[in-house]
Amino acid sequence: MGWESRGSKKYYYVKYRQDGQVVSLYTGVGRVAEALAARAAGKRQQQREAEEAWAEYKKVGALLDDIRELTQILTQATLLAEGYHTHRGQWKKKRDD
Repeated sequence: MGWESRGSKKYYYVKYRQDGQVVSLYTGVGRVAEALAARAAGKRQQQREAEEAWAEYKKVGALLDDIRELTQILTQATLLAEGYHTHRGQWKKKRDD
């Protein structure tokens, strides 16, 4: 999307792909074109912010996965050190024979 100069005038075009080719759609000049350009810029900014938020969400999710895995390992090590074992998926205290 953008402004194109033709002589001394500027025209606003919206570009998109159709069947693998870039198509330019004339949208206007003057106030209407400026409003459309501002709206498009706002949408692009929102998209960038959403992508940044998603990237941050994925980072936090990866950290939480690491913490969960380390907690499981620590819990298992503690239970084994205290004399527990797993039987059919349950932790049970070993019997003293």
